[in-house]
Amino acid sequence: MSWRNLTIATAFLVIIGIANAQDAPGTSAGGTSGGGGQQGNSPAPAISGTGSSAGASGAPLGGIERRDLSGARPGALQYTISANQSFETGAVPSGSGTPETSGVSGTLTYTSSSARNQFGTTYSGGGFWSSQSTASSANFQNFEVRDTLNIRRFTLMVSDDVSYLPQSPIGGYSGIPGVGDLSGNLGFGTLAPTIAPDQTIFSQYSQRISNATAGSVTLHVTGRTSVTAMGSYGILNFLDTNGYDSHQEMAGMTFNHQFSVRNTVGVKYTYTAFGYNDMPVTITTHEPSLIYEHLWSRRLKSDFEVGPQWYESTQTSPLPTRVAIAGNASVTYNLARVTSLDLRYIRGISGGSGVLIGSRVDTVSLAAMHRFGRSWSASVTGTYSRNAGLLQDQLYTTKSAGAQLARKLGRDFSCYFSYTAIDQSLSGAPFVAPVNALEGLYHVFGFGIQFTSRPIRMRGV
Repeated sequence: MSWRNLTIATAFLVIIGIANAQDAPGTSAGGTSGGGGQQGNSPAPAISGTGSSAGASGAPLGGIERRDLSGARPGALQYTISANQSFETGAVPSGSGTPETSGVSGTLTYTSSSARNQFGTTYSGGGFWSSQSTASSANFQNFEVRDTLNIRRFTLMVSDDVSYLPQSPIGGYSGIPGVGDLSGNLGFGTLAPTIAPDQTIFSQYSQRISNATAGSVTLHVTGRTSVTAMGSYGILNFLDTNGYDSHQEMAGMTFNHQFSVRNTVGVKYTYTAFGYNDMPVTITTHEPSLIYEHLWSRRLKSDFEVGPQWYESTQTSPLPTRVAIAGNASVTYNLARVTSLDLRYIRGISGGSGVLIGSRVDTVSLAAMHRFGRSWSASVTGTYSRNAGLLQDQLYTTKSAGAQLARKLGRDFSCYFSYTAIDQSLSGAPFVAPVNALEGLYHVFGFGIQFTSRPIRMRGV
């Protein structure tokens, strides 16, 4: 049954491709390098624009958005549609196994070309169904929208990132292994890693909604000096009561100064509060930090943020006020859509991923992509996370790795094969919460066919 569904979905993609080829002019607005440059992967998500004192990506150092070296083409719309088949083996929650699934997914990206009002949006979503009659179908949806408005010496940034997923996100834009969007990115969205609710403890078959809304105002005091005020609000809600529903609020300020073309230094203060819908518990943190970024070249940059983090809980008996070192660091390399590398480390207090009531988390993430000639591309991702409970005597260690090999089939079509492995262990007290966290080693094999549109130029926007 699943093979018949995959055949129907593949035929649907072929029809779309033929229609697109008939409607498209002989030479696309973006040239042959635009459509071919994707190499069968999803289009890159919209990222920050440019600014005078903001550095590589336009986002202020230590702000609400990640500072990347390059992004999607301005003034262009692009989409990808994929039909896929995946197989799951290893540790699967009892009664919920779906060893073979078929699915259809897609990604849509748009960025404006305006220098004054830089708007971008990315959508990634789809659905899949299982070969087992006892396993239900599921769908996943991700949507991000961001807008940057430059008014004289001020820059206003607003961003919202919402997802509807059947499990914790693992790699790619969609966060679903096997759908073919593992293209050298750590995940969906452009918000800074600490803004959105943390989900580094992997849980399966637990439909959840995650949403993070953030905004900032930056005053460019001079061409090299800026002050930013920012805030965010995020939620993580489980629709089937298989996890702790939580919310978090953040407020902070940063002061940045660009000492040279290559070096930017900043100081930052953030206040964060984590709350839980069904429990009278609130965990708060205060974190002053020092930030530094160095541009080694137009392709390579590194940065770090470090400082003490005070944290406490309304339940003072199990969690008195404590202080620990927190921060993050990253190394990013990007070579004109040919090679990319992103290495990150994060340490601090999180909401607990819906599994714990607060946790001390250490996460190391790696994502890399390389194109071999005009037809082949390979991507790899890897993550190691350690979550220690603040109010529970539990320690989760999560390791994941993914790889994808893609080959172009003509100008607009491509095929891919992917593999993802997740290994998670628990030490300490047994489960005391309504969670569906993975214990053991879990494998996902996937393959499929993709159609990637050529960039569609949007004139005047």
